[in-house]
Amino acid sequence: MSYTRTYWQDGKTPLNADNLNKLEEGVIDAHNANQNIHELHVALSKKVRSWGPVFNPNTGHVVMTPVVEGFNK
Repeated sequence: MSYTRTYWQDGKTPLNADNLNKLEEGVIDAHNANQNIHELHVALSKKVRSWGPVFNPNTGHVVMTPVVEGFNK
């Protein structure tokens, strides 16, 4: 869900339940998105079998990349 910002102006923007609940929902959504990323990271970390060198032709560098079950062939 995308968050639509409230542009607060002194004396013009009402400080009411609707605006505060909207703010709370934005905080909850951001927290949940962060939690989902963390859970995905934990799940993928458990699938890492090893690390292997991979050449990046765009940069010319060799980087260590995780070999993940079901992703690397």
